[in-house]
Amino acid sequence: ICAVFTVPILVLAWAPLKHSHTLYGGLQVGFATLIQILATPLYSHSIRSIIFLHIVDMNVLAVVSTSIAYVFSIVAYASEVAGNPFSSPFFETSALLFTLIFMGRTVQAATRKSAGSAIRALHRLQDKEVTILEDGISKIIDSRLLHYGDIIQVNPGSRIVTDGVIISGMSDVDESSITGESAAVSKITGNLVIAGTINLTGTLRIQVTRLLHENSLSKITKLIKSAQSSRAPLQDLADRFSAIVLPVAFTAACVAFLVWILVDIFVRKQGRTDAGVDGLMKAIAVLVVSCPCAVGLAVPMVIAVSMLILSRNGILVRSADVLHLGKRVTVVAFDKTGTLSQGKFTVEKSDVFIAGSERVVYELVKNDNHPIAQGVCRYLKDQISLNDEKEVFEFGEFEVLAGKGMRAVMDGFEVLGGKPAYTGSASNTVVATYISSGLSLFTVTVAGTCLAVYGLADLPRPESPTLIKTLHKTGKKTVILSGDNEAAVSQFAARVGVDVSDAHFSCTPEDKQAFIAAMRANHEVVLFVGDGTNDGPALATADASLAIASGSEVASTSAGAVLLHSDINRGIMLLFNVAKAADLRMKISLVWCAVYMVAAIVLASGAAVDFSIEARWAGLGEVISVLPVVLIGFSMQLQ
Repeated sequence: ICAVFTVPILVLAWAPLKHSHTLYGGLQVGFATLIQILATPLYSHSIRSIIFLHIVDMNVLAVVSTSIAYVFSIVAYASEVAGNPFSSPFFETSALLFTLIFMGRTVQAATRKSAGSAIRALHRLQDKEVTILEDGISKIIDSRLLHYGDIIQVNPGSRIVTDGVIISGMSDVDESSITGESAAVSKITGNLVIAGTINLTGTLRIQVTRLLHENSLSKITKLIKSAQSSRAPLQDLADRFSAIVLPVAFTAACVAFLVWILVDIFVRKQGRTDAGVDGLMKAIAVLVVSCPCAVGLAVPMVIAVSMLILSRNGILVRSADVLHLGKRVTVVAFDKTGTLSQGKFTVEKSDVFIAGSERVVYELVKNDNHPIAQGVCRYLKDQISLNDEKEVFEFGEFEVLAGKGMRAVMDGFEVLGGKPAYTGSASNTVVATYISSGLSLFTVTVAGTCLAVYGLADLPRPESPTLIKTLHKTGKKTVILSGDNEAAVSQFAARVGVDVSDAHFSCTPEDKQAFIAAMRANHEVVLFVGDGTNDGPALATADASLAIASGSEVASTSAGAVLLHSDINRGIMLLFNVAKAADLRMKISLVWCAVYMVAAIVLASGAAVDFSIEARWAGLGEVISVLPVVLIGFSMQLQ
């Protein structure tokens, strides 16, 4: 709206019109006054900042400079009408400056809106209706009416409306909209499914485990919104820069006012009125060109575009600190299982010391989601009959201890499952041979007696060796922090290219956290890459963190960024590249703002006597300052 009113002011002020200047001036007064009214929010914001927060921000400078220009122009026009002109009014300056301020805010909002396209895309993945089964009869209801435990039917070609577990059917599911993986994922009974994904081939019956407000789509949306509201450290620098500009601009304006009054009176021999007008014009020009509109746009523009690029490539950024620190990372620490490895353990060999104890082991591991426990569970499913109700065991107590294993009580006896060091079975001679084999171990004891030992293997992700090699080429140190035994971790490290001395074994979540804290105390900048659940303390302690999580796990992580697909090489290197590009562009934008500000103040103050920026043209300086910042921000998408 300000632009609509500004255009006729510019035409009336700059066009070579020959008719009534009084009429044209009156029209300019009317349009300029309307713009002042539209700018009321800026005035109220500035007053609140000064009175309640005791802060003088960039809005104060804009309000003061435009108000002085507007009042000066009103007085000049009134004197002109009265037949005693002392200066030409320049309503175009205040009008153009307010218009550019609002245009800058509009561009910033549009950029954030563009960066929020991922949110709008996620909203489109949420179907409004769903087919529900009640007493064997299907009916269509509003998806917002779903309850926990409802059974929904998803036909081929339909979207899965919310997170759940398959209770009947098998199919291929397209999860590319969430994870970025183009290959369809085969799903069978018992598998989890993610909201927004597409069922491709077979009919599935799914039991609802999450409602719409808490499903994967909803939580990913919250992550993106959280990222867009976060601040980068360079934004604090921009704020400090703006705070410095204000006193400098006011000081420069006062100095220019006094100096030119003295120069005009004593050097140019002008009258005091003319000298005062000339000095005031110089002061107004300084204040107008000093409005740091571009500074307020420089950092948010680059951050918004960077997050848009990352979200399009399956990386959700929760904190702008990731972008700031990504360029400075010196150490990349990895969890092993499910991060550098595929996380799909298979039992290579096993020994059962007490016949028939397989069922006890199965009941112990079936409810634990750790990859090793799940590997044992899959193995035992193929080895024992699950239909013999006489063999069903019920534990009186059951708990999972992160980084150690699990504990249960059966008939008054303590049952432990996990690492030999935790279960107390390391002294068993058979278990001792397993420890030196390089396999990941799972042992079970009852009242201190070893029931069984399982040796499992986990293969590295295909891209892990390439990632480690690339990180080493860029000068970054790589470290593995694993809860597995020494032989397994050392062999795995050798396979992926991590120095064995940097492969740490038998680490609890607390050990990982302490190790990262120690590296940071040694002035290292640490990026920790983990699975987002068991590695919570390490993810929260590291300078920057990246969690590898499927869509259903994304909300449970405390990481600064979340990778939604399985290609860690592409994801991590993209994060580093975008962080480096963003940091460079933010610094270039701020340097440009500083250079422009110095040059503009010098020219507007008349320090360069042969050339100066007149007050009526000062508003155009904002265009010169803002356009490069916008172009620098959007250049991220061209790289």
